[in-house]
Amino acid sequence: MTEVLILSTAGSGVGYGHAIRMSALQKSFNDNGVECRHFIQCMSPQDNFKLDSAYSMDWLNNPNQIISLKGVAETVVIDSYECDYEYYKLLGEIFPLAVAVDDYNRLNYPVGLIINPNLYCDELDYSQQSAEVLGGAAYVILRKLIKTSRIHYKLKKDVGAIMITLGGFDQQALLPSLIQNLSNASAKLTVLAGSDEYAADLRLKFSSEIEIKGLLNEAEMAEAYLNQDLVISAAGQTLNELAYIGIPTIAICTGEDQRSNLNAFYKKGFIADLLDYNTVDFLNLIEDRINYYQDYAARASVHQLGRALIDGAGASRIFKKITEVELNV
Repeated sequence: MTEVLILSTAGSGVGYGHAIRMSALQKSFNDNGVECRHFIQCMSPQDNFKLDSAYSMDWLNNPNQIISLKGVAETVVIDSYECDYEYYKLLGEIFPLAVAVDDYNRLNYPVGLIINPNLYCDELDYSQQSAEVLGGAAYVILRKLIKTSRIHYKLKKDVGAIMITLGGFDQQALLPSLIQNLSNASAKLTVLAGSDEYAADLRLKFSSEIEIKGLLNEAEMAEAYLNQDLVISAAGQTLNELAYIGIPTIAICTGEDQRSNLNAFYKKGFIADLLDYNTVDFLNLIEDRINYYQDYAARASVHQLGRALIDGAGASRIFKKITEVELNV
């Protein structure tokens, strides 16, 4: 197999989920001896999101940079809501195999393969697509160190530590009210602000007893998970990691692109409530659920259920499928 290119987006308005899951896929290719380069489009000049294994490139606005790689790579994988039909068509004409990573059947993709790495894939109707579609729990992509956290995570008798994480951007400005509401909780409170700048701002407003962190790398995130008995999370890609490790979770839908994911985890029983950021009294509902999870048996139940949902081999399966398809193009 020749070199593989991965194109993703990160930053303002889109968060980090696309780039992070593509970094995990890149790692799978590299671990199998395949050269793989990952180019991340940051969505504004203020975005400073970086991954050690990826390059920053304005590929959306400068397709010639990708065209120049014709002949170097045979496969390109795209994970971006901003990439339009014409750009996919261009990539499909340049490279023997173009792969679209999709979350909600966004386009009629002119590509050779479509992958939906989400629990709810089977609920979507992809019948209009000409390309083969793979997806569901078996194709959920997880980072390598996060998978290691599952081995070391232990469910404790009491809830002594609670973490709040709303992804790369607190787009609904929920963290201040959540922190305020939980500031008197008996459990140690850790907050992941998503950026160092936002973390610094929040530290000025709240007690130093609340641990407020900025943007964490993979190793730091894996370590943070290990110390938590309960997590309050947005309903994006983080839910996959929390379920896989088996950390009891209260999820909040902070954007329409998260609704299908929240519904899927709710139907499977890992999430107990369909909470929306604009749900009436959602702060009180969160407090009620925290009280409910003081019961060890309740936490043990979702711990086991979450671990059964995702086996962690999604990136490996995608690697094998892309290798198989590339041989036949």
